[in-house]
Amino acid sequence: MIRRTVPLPPKRQRPRSGIERGPQRVWLRHRRFVKSLCCCVCNAPFVDFAHIRSAADSGTGLKPPDWRGVPLCRNHHREQHEAGQGTFEDRYHIDLDALAAQLVAKSPDAKMRLAMMEQGLWPPNGDGPSPAAPKPIPPAPWRLSGSRTTVIPILGVANRPATAPVPSHPDTGAEHR
Repeated sequence: MIRRTVPLPPKRQRPRSGIERGPQRVWLRHRRFVKSLCCCVCNAPFVDFAHIRSAADSGTGLKPPDWRGVPLCRNHHREQHEAGQGTFEDRYHIDLDALAAQLVAKSPDAKMRLAMMEQGLWPPNGDGPSPAAPKPIPPAPWRLSGSRTTVIPILGVANRPATAPVPSHPDTGAEHR
């Protein structure tokens, strides 16, 4: 018996709905960068990507864009949601919006910053780094205080590169994290 092969019919062309799509909200490269940092409150090494909500992007089914995200450990992420952003910022003396803007400036995702520029969201207040050339992340922020060496986070972010040696406490020998 001889079988004939029949070609598949052409794919149906779907008409466009005419509804304008919103801007891209998920930027995986930026998320990976933020999750590679320590918690901005307690310097815990394992973090969640915590979105900062505003009145424009809060509500059922609405998630803020990834450029409004900061690294928080699970406990502080839960506390941020339970207490609210204002109370959380007052309690820990941290400005989450400024921290998110600083993370965007240091992010390796230049496409995200270009998309923000197209929407008029970057650079904040008309200043900041070029979107195509982010500033390199500085080495671990060290400060000598008396006879002890302490780690002082920049705006609450411990952005020590993964290859940098982990400092130890001069008295106990325990690792700083």
